[in-house]
Formats: sequence, C-alpha cells, structure tokens
Amino acid sequence: EFVSYYESFIFMLLRGMNVPAADCEDIAQNVQVRIWQNLEKYQASRAKFRTWLTTIIRNECYTYYDQRRRLNRKHEALKNEINPGWLADEAFEQLVEREWSVYVTNLAMQRVEKQFAGNAIEVFKLTLDGLDAQVIAERLDIVVSTVYALRNRVKQKLVEEVKGLRQELER
Repeated sequence: EFVSYYESFIFMLLRGMNVPAADCEDIAQNVQVRIWQNLEKYQASRAKFRTWLTTIIRNECYTYYDQRRRLNRKHEALKNEINPGWLADEAFEQLVEREWSVYVTNLAMQRVEKQFAGNAIEVFKLTLDGLDAQVIAERLDIVVSTVYALRNRVKQKLVEEVKGLRQELER
C-alpha cells in the first residue's frame, strides 16, 4: 500500500535531484527498505511525514553515491596495483603453477599428518628445514637409521597424497 502511494513521488524527487534513471530504481528500493525498517520510529510530533520521508530519500541518495565513490576508489587502487597485462603474461602462469603446487602440497601434508604418530612428522619437517640426520637423531633421541626410515615413509605417503589430490582436483 505504501509503495502504491509514494513510489512515484520517490521517483519524481530522485529525478528532480538529477539522479540518473539507471540509479533511481536502486535508490528507490533502498528508500523503501529504510522506511519499512524505521516506520515505527517515526514521530509525528517531531516532523511532518513528508519531511521525514524526504530526509530519508535525500540521505539514501547520499549514501548510495558515497558507497559507489568508495567502491570506485577501491577499483582504481586495485587497477593501479595490478598490471592488466598480467592475465596473459607467462609470469602470471608461473605464479599460478607455483601457488597451486604449494596449495596442493599443504593440503596433502595436512592429510598425511593425520596418518602418522610419534616422531615421523617431526623428523620429516626437520629434514625439510635442512637439518642433518645426525642432528635430528640427537635432538629427538632416536637412531640415525630411524630418521631415514621415518623421513622416507612420510615422504612416500606425501608424494602419493599429492598425486591423488592432483588427480582429484585437476580433472
């Protein structure tokens, strides 16, 4: 009922404010939602309904364009940060491949970690950090041959998991 009474007035006021026709529909909907949300707060003793209504229309119009300005600034900032040529650039493809490999490997490692107990994962991570098998054995109080055995088991499982994930995710 409200819409049938006031929709044309809202559009007329927006057009009178030189709002482009393409934006009028969006702003009018925002106005109607705002009125619906705040109708019970309206106090006739403070202002005429028309005054209250036109204040909402004006404020929604400002809010709409303020949000668009902020969004445009973000888009412009993003344009300045991103080289448009990147999308077809060989460097971009290399970046995608490198990041995808890291992603799949991390995902595989998360799955593999659940399959091992004890020192196995710790041994594997320490070898990735470049520590010598003797140092790892001393640090974890195990024999060097155990370091090699645990590292190889985890590595084998990780390779299998990466292969499985690539088959699953890259179909």
